[in-house]
Amino acid sequence: MTTVNAVNKMTEVISVISGKGGVGKTTVTANLADNLTKKGKSVLVIDANISGANMGIHVNMLETQADLNSVLAGVDTLDNAVCMHPQGFHFLPASINTAGPSMRGFSAIISNLVGHYDYILVDTAAGADDEVKEAIKASDSVLIVTNPDIPSVSNAALVKRLATNLGKPTRGIVLNMARGEYLELTDKQISEFMDAEVISKIPFHKNVKQSTVFGKSVHEYSPRCPPSIAISQLAGKICGDETEKSNFLRTFASKIPGLNR
Repeated sequence: MTTVNAVNKMTEVISVISGKGGVGKTTVTANLADNLTKKGKSVLVIDANISGANMGIHVNMLETQADLNSVLAGVDTLDNAVCMHPQGFHFLPASINTAGPSMRGFSAIISNLVGHYDYILVDTAAGADDEVKEAIKASDSVLIVTNPDIPSVSNAALVKRLATNLGKPTRGIVLNMARGEYLELTDKQISEFMDAEVISKIPFHKNVKQSTVFGKSVHEYSPRCPPSIAISQLAGKICGDETEKSNFLRTFASKIPGLNR
């Protein structure tokens, strides 16, 4: 149990969405929370995938007293459900054992949390069903995670349209697990197709999956690997602190064999 911060803040609620599963949305959300916290921001991560929760696996917090499902059902309180992560951010899990009941009432939960954090990151389910709609409705903006391939981008465009129809602006597009392969879509092609800016390109790297297995953020597990640097830059763009962007030596060192661990 964690007492929700009592300080009044200008909170931005960002739903992290994707058109399809498997693009790394939850991984990006967990690591973005860690990096925003390292930049001195107060952050709450919400697992809003009440039908298929797995954020707890990514942040290595599986045994919690309560969760979003029980709060939505009216059988528990936010103070019981919000946990403090060892890295400093707060976490509101969803149940990994039961699905539902529904996302009705989610906007009221967000209203009770606004003002207590700098950022609330809402990790939604993939796709554009009612569960995702309720999360987007409760948010100020959306961050779209996709892979740079045609199927992923096509589905990402659908959720971007959903957010637009709900009156929510797109913070940007995150191209995740980029491999630099010939058939990958370019940043320009994706930006033009989706009518939104590509604000981050996170390269594929084995250390990302390894960090999840060991229950750590990428930054904690392998701070000099390229995805760690890219996610730190993304956090800088979100909060207006882009000092990482100019750190040429660190980027250069990450490409030298043997120095990326």
